Amino acid sequence: MPECSTDSGRSAAAIPARADKPDIIFFPVEFRTAFPSPGCLATRQRPVGGYLKANGFPSVKRFILTIVLLICTLVPASRAQQPSPAPAPSTFGDTLKSAEAGNAEAQYKLGGMYYKGTKAVSSDKVKAVMWYQKAAAQGHAAAQYRLGDLYYDGDGVGKDRSEAAKWFKAAADRGYAWAEYRLGKLYLDGSGVPRSVSEAMKWYVTAAGHGNAKALYALGNMYYRGQDVPQDKVEAAKWYKAAAELGDTEARYRLALMYYDGNGIPRDTAEAVRLFDEVLKRDGDRWAKTILAAERGDAKAQYELGGMYSRGEQVSRNPAEAINWYRKAADQGYAKAQYQLGRTYHGRRDGAGDMTEAVKWYTAAASQDHVDAQYTLGKMYHEGKVVGRNYLEAFKWYRKAAANGSKDAV
Repeated sequence: MPECSTDSGRSAAAIPARADKPDIIFFPVEFRTAFPSPGCLATRQRPVGGYLKANGFPSVKRFILTIVLLICTLVPASRAQQPSPAPAPSTFGDTLKSAEAGNAEAQYKLGGMYYKGTKAVSSDKVKAVMWYQKAAAQGHAAAQYRLGDLYYDGDGVGKDRSEAAKWFKAAADRGYAWAEYRLGKLYLDGSGVPRSVSEAMKWYVTAAGHGNAKALYALGNMYYRGQDVPQDKVEAAKWYKAAAELGDTEARYRLALMYYDGNGIPRDTAEAVRLFDEVLKRDGDRWAKTILAAERGDAKAQYELGGMYSRGEQVSRNPAEAINWYRKAADQGYAKAQYQLGRTYHGRRDGAGDMTEAVKWYTAAASQDHVDAQYTLGKMYHEGKVVGRNYLEAFKWYRKAAANGSKDAV
């Protein structure tokens, strides 16, 4: 079987398939279809870009089917007959000898040794690029991708996005999933190549078909934001779910927010919490940590979640949900939440303002020495606009606020 790339970029045998059903690609979630046999690699079919140009954007499932059936057009026919490369030796001296003899895998490995530096050799990025180029010239997909990455960042060579695109394309044509994804991004950004949404979609979906989670996540983002495609959060959730099942942390987090917020998909707090837990195991994301802690009764986290809903930060703006979480924290005696709840009731302009509730929560917070609540109560009693004018109450709260450092109360 021809070689292709796994999500990590390492060479692997063909597209992921199950041993009991070797002719079936098992796309994450529901994107499943028969994969053409290696023999089709010699058959040149209608280019996918031409299909998109002639027919516009088809539905996601139809698009997936089209890309999978035509993926063989992206791979040279000769690839099916290529023998496996000879294994590269492990020591620097043997690797150098093998690389000088023309072993592409050894040349690629030697490039990595020079790039990072080893006990046997100091880091030398100029030599690293030279050996990557030798391997790339022999069609070594990982070396081609590595060159593209170096030219993209200007690492060891001058920054050149056009040159990066050239090498990403060379590796992508050999089925290297990370190169397919990066090439798609270049087309979407118009960086190093003319901007082309159809080319971006083609390469993203091709990379997705090779199990690249970042490509799946990128497609989810396009549909979630309505970026160059009609906004469709249901479709976005499908792509996020596919990426999440391949372990992409960002996709898990985005999907968790959608479940938690009921944004584009039915609300499912239990599934959201499960996904947030997975995110925390990977990178300790503070937003995930806040939501989980709030659901588990932590007053500070409940207050912070109320603020997230109030500002529309990470979740959809929802004043009613903000009040709900502020109240949960306030009921546990959290002074900041009590003050914020007072402010929320005091300042609402949607007809749901409640001055009695505002004074109640300001007083609760002020009684815990919340300086802003103390000053606000003093001002309210002084002006007599919300409560009856009461100079003694005003003086009491102004004095407390001043003692706690309020310059306005002095």
